[in-house]
Amino acid sequence: MSIDDARKAIDLITENEDADFVGPIAHELISDAQTMLGITFPPSFILFLEELGCGDVGGLEFYGIVSDDLTVSGEPNAIWLTLEERKSGLPHSHVIVSSTGDGSYFSIDTSERDKKGESPVMIVGPTGNLTRQSDSFGAFLLNEIRLQTHNQ
Repeated sequence: MSIDDARKAIDLITENEDADFVGPIAHELISDAQTMLGITFPPSFILFLEELGCGDVGGLEFYGIVSDDLTVSGEPNAIWLTLEERKSGLPHSHVIVSSTGDGSYFSIDTSERDKKGESPVMIVGPTGNLTRQSDSFGAFLLNEIRLQTHNQ
């Protein structure tokens, strides 16, 4: 269901006048990002990157690939931010995909996979504590978009 959730979320995003995303991103660049991080992204996150790259809708920001230069510093570059946060203890299997707004991040934990290759989204607190947020990036994205559009 996660890939379907991601498709639904992408449709909602592209229909939203407040959406501002950089995508699409070439598959080769996505592959380079995975190599740089030493992990494999789940299918729903790959779809998000291929279609949208990164960006925001109504102030809700989703991190990803911002340009051909994967080392560009600053948010919403998920690759750079993940590498920076690893220096402070972020588990190697994680990739940061959004901020909670209170000093914590949402990250995909690629050490865990379901039979469709999807990985859970976790909240990573400032002290390194992990809390499961969603079973997949697609479900996380759809839920966040629905909450955002409902609150507008």
